[in-house]
Amino acid sequence: MTVLSSLFLLMCIIAAESKIFQNPQEPPPKDVSIDRDIFPVWANITQRVDHFNPVDKRTRTMGQIFRRRHGPPPTDVPIGRASSPVWANITQMVDHFNHADKRTWSMRYIHNDECFKRGGPMVITLGGEWTISTADLMTGAVYDIACENGGYMFDTEHRYYGESQPMSDWTSENLKYLSADQALADLAYFIKYQKKNNKDLQNSSVIVMGASYSATLATWARIKYPHLVDIAYASSGPLNSKVDLYEYYEVVGDSLALASSSCVEVIRSAISEIETLLETEEGIANASTLFKTCQPINVTEPSRSFFFNTVADTFAGLVQYAYPGDIERGCFLVENTTGSNVEKVASYIRTQYSGDSCMLSYSSFLDLYTPTNITSEMTRQWLYQICTEFGWFQTSTSNKQPFGNTFPLDFYIQLCKDLFGVE
Repeated sequence: MTVLSSLFLLMCIIAAESKIFQNPQEPPPKDVSIDRDIFPVWANITQRVDHFNPVDKRTRTMGQIFRRRHGPPPTDVPIGRASSPVWANITQMVDHFNHADKRTWSMRYIHNDECFKRGGPMVITLGGEWTISTADLMTGAVYDIACENGGYMFDTEHRYYGESQPMSDWTSENLKYLSADQALADLAYFIKYQKKNNKDLQNSSVIVMGASYSATLATWARIKYPHLVDIAYASSGPLNSKVDLYEYYEVVGDSLALASSSCVEVIRSAISEIETLLETEEGIANASTLFKTCQPINVTEPSRSFFFNTVADTFAGLVQYAYPGDIERGCFLVENTTGSNVEKVASYIRTQYSGDSCMLSYSSFLDLYTPTNITSEMTRQWLYQICTEFGWFQTSTSNKQPFGNTFPLDFYIQLCKDLFGVE
């Protein structure tokens, strides 16, 4: 399955499950199941716009672009599980492919033998660009598959994410060991280590599971290490590296159109009107106010593209993590706001901010993710992976989407250079 077909299948499922409401004057019903864990689509950290001016009380919403659409699937842990998963560590090589390099690091993982029966399979859920959690082994597909087959559950943390840090910082030089090949070699060693050190697993088959990027790894693990991995269970995993993933916003547009064709036209017209606004100083000031930007919109590149990408990313987040009815509700808010098309779209985007937060600028984004010290964040590492290995840049190249040609491939190439200094 190609990147396009896998993404399109995912969005078709989302759209098919969403019920198009009939009365355009009323928002669709919102049925929220008890104890449903709402996925944190807008994960915000509130910061001062100016740390050195105590009179300036404004705040900004940090890093909403990119980060929002990367993370593990949401999980609901049922009450009364018999046991809690156990944290552990395994020593891995920094560089599996340079035998002269003897450096090692400690990779975290979680295991749960609650349902295990001797001879049952190893069921390994692979960490992606996130921090692993014990909840991953207490519910969901991995738990069900393991318990139905007497399996031993594992959850491995991807190198450079969470607390699994091979190096002392995230400089470009030290990030060079962050690659799919190194991560797959980590998995291969992990499987061999567990079978060697647990006699009850010596003859166990191995099932690897993943979602999104970790689903990609699961598939590649089965291909690269067929003698170690028997089954790969991959959910919505892009399987081919591709520099310009223009199809992504085609799917976003198609999904919005399935909810409401007029919603897409409002967005398309708004983007065109914003482009006109940004041609004059007065228009820039008006657009900056409407979208509540932290600083006046910078219309030079790549700052201009970053602004439009942030606008588009709001709707991408709505589509990618939509529960039934979510896209319809979002479009209802857009369409039923009074004012021009720009005002409609800007009003919806402002609803996504928390408190007094504002829209981040390109320069502020670089200020956040150029520093190389290790944090609990995932954005710098993931950007390094797509800049150096995968591509998957979700551009506006296609004319079959509503966001104009406002954030082309050149924008992402410049972003990579600005963050990592690599051509």
